[in-house]
Amino acid sequence: MKKELISTDNLDSFISKEDGKLYVGSGRILTPGAKDELARRHVSVIYGEPPLPALAQQEGCRCGCGSTTFYVGPEQGELKPRSLEQPARTVAAMLSKEYGVSDPEQLRELTVEALKTIKNNI
Repeated sequence: MKKELISTDNLDSFISKEDGKLYVGSGRILTPGAKDELARRHVSVIYGEPPLPALAQQEGCRCGCGSTTFYVGPEQGELKPRSLEQPARTVAAMLSKEYGVSDPEQLRELTVEALKTIKNNI
């Protein structure tokens, strides 16, 4: 996997629009100059993966079973609780990180489409 180099030249594109922090996950390298600039701006640096977008946060199951699940289906009760939680989180994180999708509704739609495509081709 190719690492992303975060420097003073591209720093702004890596600062989270949601919380104003910079996340340095396993696929990123932060230069000393970028660290200095972040300190000057009082931007928090979090060493670890960024939190999943709001779409991928766990919520109460919509099918009424009371469990905690990730729901991606267009109809209530369509999915068994937790059946697609991990694949949906992975797809949503990939769309967000690799393709820059940040709009929650667009992220949801693309995640659903990706999971349908995967399901139909297995």
